[in-house]
Amino acid sequence: MVGVATFALGARDSAPIASVIASQFAGIAAIVAFVLYRERLSRVQVAGVAVIAVGVALLAALQT
Repeated sequence: MVGVATFALGARDSAPIASVIASQFAGIAAIVAFVLYRERLSRVQVAGVAVIAVGVALLAALQT
């Protein structure tokens, strides 16, 4: 519920930014599970988090 409420609040200000943050939910959830619950991440999950991070960095670099 907190995620949906945060998305709704963010969409009021900037829909593209809220959409980018929402698309990163799976990667953020995997990192939180790793840090808080000491869950193991598979290679596919690590690769997914890396792709998300690189993609966001490239988009941010292209915007500036």
